[in-house]
Amino acid sequence: RALNFKSHLRGAMQQLPIGAAKSKASKTRKRESTDVAFVKRVVFLGTSSGRPTRERNTSAVALQLNTNRALLFDCGEATQHQLMRLKGLGAGQIDQVFLTHLHGDHCFGIFGFLSSIALGGVRSEKVHLHGPAGTRKLLQTIADLTASDFSHV
Repeated sequence: RALNFKSHLRGAMQQLPIGAAKSKASKTRKRESTDVAFVKRVVFLGTSSGRPTRERNTSAVALQLNTNRALLFDCGEATQHQLMRLKGLGAGQIDQVFLTHLHGDHCFGIFGFLSSIALGGVRSEKVHLHGPAGTRKLLQTIADLTASDFSHV
């Protein structure tokens, strides 16, 4: 069954906490509330295809939102390393992960990413993982074979 990204993304955006944005124009102005999360920054963590190169990691793109949260699309190998190198965006900010398909260059990094989150205690909330048919089975198989804890997903 194919993943309907439009409905998943709409649902993901509705689940994110939307805060009030402070106006920089005047200190006396009251807070302006916003009811829409918007993309503050697009971060290309990996743009290579089937295998990484010296200059480019495998597929991963993060959308950093104005709410200080982020969405991750695909999670190729070494995505967690790319996140550690960045300023202003970390694994603890990623609430939703969308796997476009289950080719290795798009999903092999998800196991290390989720394991690091569990081991490092960088977040207390669950990470919502969205993917095509077989995603749950893949994650469960890896968890069983490696004694990994993915209960936060």
